[in-house]
Amino acid sequence: MKLNLTDALLLLGLVQGGVVIYATLRRQSTNVPAYRFFGFILLTLTLSTLGAFRTYLLNDYLHAIQSRLLFQFFPYFLFLLLGPALYFYHRSLLNPGFKLRNRDKLHFLPLLLELAPFLIAMLGALVYTLNWMSLDQALDLVNNLGALELYLLIPRIVSISIYVWLSWRLLQASRPKTPETIFRWLKMLLLIFTILNISYGLLTVGLMSPWIYVILEDFPYSLAYLVHLPIVCLIYFLTIKFMLNQIPWSNQGAAISDLARKAETLCQLMEEQKLYRDPKLKLKQLSVRADMSEKSISFILNQHFQKGFNDFVNEYRVGEAIEKIKDRKLRHLTLEGIAAEVGFSSRSTFYRAFKKVTQKLPTDFID
Repeated sequence: MKLNLTDALLLLGLVQGGVVIYATLRRQSTNVPAYRFFGFILLTLTLSTLGAFRTYLLNDYLHAIQSRLLFQFFPYFLFLLLGPALYFYHRSLLNPGFKLRNRDKLHFLPLLLELAPFLIAMLGALVYTLNWMSLDQALDLVNNLGALELYLLIPRIVSISIYVWLSWRLLQASRPKTPETIFRWLKMLLLIFTILNISYGLLTVGLMSPWIYVILEDFPYSLAYLVHLPIVCLIYFLTIKFMLNQIPWSNQGAAISDLARKAETLCQLMEEQKLYRDPKLKLKQLSVRADMSEKSISFILNQHFQKGFNDFVNEYRVGEAIEKIKDRKLRHLTLEGIAAEVGFSSRSTFYRAFKKVTQKLPTDFID
């Protein structure tokens, strides 16, 4: 058995993935679920690479029917685990207090489909060893299990598609209260899995076609590196990110600092650019100037300032109005004129906001 460069990359990816899987499953931190589900994601990718390594390098050495049953149908491809692991990884990062409930565990029940061929193969190997099954029957079992594994490609793609979609929806719904570092990381991760899922979905359609065996005489070996090299590249990417500590694991501390930073940006826009002076200022305009979504700004105002958009803007207007009222050089201005200069569109709105902010009337500040 000789290793070429590509085979060596597969093997190195296996070793690297295994080390990081061990680290994530053993890691104790404030967000243990995130580490565990990240480990499960990496486990599915690493096992599939192990399956590829076995197919390309060991198949010719599996002469005994028992070893062929056990090695060929070992659960290398646990992709019915990948979708739920990806989804719950997102939930554990977006919700620091996330805990896996009993009903959440039902998401992992389809994994039994992945294990079924191996369990049947184990039973077949035992029955054949006890001479309760002929060689022809054992070979028929190998062929039937191979067909079963081929059809398992369909629920795998469907499962991953569903959970990728659920993860996208969850990420978008959590956007306003998610720190930028976590949002960017999860968005990039989802984009990678979306592309891979679409690619393998198209490949699955091709594999189900009866013409694939005519086009590729040595199928499945012709598709070997096309299928598994992207997965190995993803393993390298995830393990390097992990070892360089470039993966955010909790949004608690990050959320606080991110919230404060964005709140400071809003205050700077008000204080330096005097946006509040525009009587037609709306949340949409502030969203464009601050380069934040409207939902994000509303969340920041509610959580950081404990107030709504109108109260936030009116406080700045009232603050400048008080300075102008007290300024002796501006005694020639009427209260209505001052109200218009600071952004109030009407006298009644000016007085109402003034009373709410200061508990006093504008006239109370006239010396």
